[in-house]
Amino acid sequence: MTLWGIADTHLSLASDKPMDVFGPSWENYVGRLEQGWQSKVGPEDTILILGDISWALKLEEAVADLTFLHSLPGKRKILLRGNHDFWWTTRTQVQGLIEREGLDTLELFQNEALYIEEYKALLVGTRGWKIPTDDSFSREDEKVYKRELNRLDLSLQQGKSIKNKEDVKSILGLMHYPPVTRDGKPSAFAEKMEGFGVKTCCYGHVHGSAGRQAFEGERKTCRYLKLSSDLVNFTPVSLLAEKQK
Repeated sequence: MTLWGIADTHLSLASDKPMDVFGPSWENYVGRLEQGWQSKVGPEDTILILGDISWALKLEEAVADLTFLHSLPGKRKILLRGNHDFWWTTRTQVQGLIEREGLDTLELFQNEALYIEEYKALLVGTRGWKIPTDDSFSREDEKVYKRELNRLDLSLQQGKSIKNKEDVKSILGLMHYPPVTRDGKPSAFAEKMEGFGVKTCCYGHVHGSAGRQAFEGERKTCRYLKLSSDLVNFTPVSLLAEKQK
């Protein structure tokens, strides 16, 4: 079994939202995603999908995209909300749709911590937001930033309780937005996760040249991975070396 991660699938199977307008790297991206996924992921594996899952604006419009993800290999697909996931209304409503449609490989990760016993892995995190060092950071951004920090605190508090009860071997931080600057300077998101003991922090959101310039690598005791689909050739990335096939 392997634990995989990918971000920014940007599916639009029920709407006309072509991604190739963002450059040739997005041509035939759904087919490439399907091929890359099937080439790596086994039926008993778990996949983390870190936001910007679907371009749908309303919940019912996301059914085709969620059904596509459900049809791909993998026992569990754990979804984190991104800034473009407008279809993601309330947890109760999205969970209700998942149950009605029989999409039982899909799970939601929102303001919580999750222990996956097969990997002895603890997941913590939040969507995140722009960070104060961003050029366009505004007063409104500061409000959202602080709200997301509070949500991370909730996740870490729950994670602390899990650490005290379970045999945790790996701690992963999940975010949609980058928690560090291009040169690796931390935001409060990164500092909180590093202080908690997160060893691998995964994120997406950034694409193209901005994505290529985003930070990836070691900072103190934490490894940062950028998993935006176009940056990983639309193929899920293995997150726990000891579980690689």
